[in-house]
Amino acid sequence: MDNKKKLKDSFNFIVVDDSPYKIEMIKDKIKIFGIEPTIITDEDYAHRTFKKVSETYEENKIPVLFLDEKLGLDILEDGNLIGQYIVENFGEKGGIIFPCSTIFQMQVRRLESSIEDRKEWYIEQVVGLGNREFISNVAEICREYQGYVEKRESNSDIKNG
Repeated sequence: MDNKKKLKDSFNFIVVDDSPYKIEMIKDKIKIFGIEPTIITDEDYAHRTFKKVSETYEENKIPVLFLDEKLGLDILEDGNLIGQYIVENFGEKGGIIFPCSTIFQMQVRRLESSIEDRKEWYIEQVVGLGNREFISNVAEICREYQGYVEKRESNSDIKNG
């Protein structure tokens, strides 16, 4: 199976942002994989993101969140709180979070300090959205995470078998 098909079959890409410019930038970058992401914008970010992540697991896929920090004017519509909420509710199922704030390192620190048990989750800490290596990094992280999930499931089968 080629890498594009594997990414498409294994992951659901979800962009949670209020900036049309950043949304288009992310869409353009992942378009090379032949993937059309789900876009969550405008309002009710937390509920809609939770619902989409839940649907992703029902499809036996892994959620890949491109998560902005500041979403609109409502203080409850904070990307870090949404990330924390998602991890608390779906922690053991796992996923990938790419912080997409314009102040990337600050968002990474805030996510790390607010999310306690993130063992099954990968949060990108090195390459932000504006970095030239961002898209190759997304592909590499997804491949590595897929390998991690397959190994985890294989070990689970051995324990239960």
